[in-house]
Amino acid sequence: MTDITESTFIKSGTEIIRINFTDILYLEGMKDYVMFHLNDNKHIAYYTLKSLIEKLPDDFMRIHQSYIVNINKIEKNKDNHIYIKDKVIPISKSYRDCLKGRVSKHFL
Repeated sequence: MTDITESTFIKSGTEIIRINFTDILYLEGMKDYVMFHLNDNKHIAYYTLKSLIEKLPDDFMRIHQSYIVNINKIEKNKDNHIYIKDKVIPISKSYRDCLKGRVSKHFL
């Protein structure tokens, strides 16, 4: 069984679903809703990115007005975009330096 500190529950439609933080690739904001993009599926829930970023573990970072990413899932960073699986996500100018600092901690 998963430890509660490694996961959370979200309400998606009429379901309450447990999501492991390690399964989250990125979150995509859509006004008052957020699409949770996971390793194997997606869920939409009534949240804002602003409310979620304060509750997520340190592995998550906002990189754009519409995106929060799991730093551990970034495959590459090129031309002010990051790549997670087949998704190309833009990095806003205001978040570039912060992202560079976070990623540099993982350099060899």
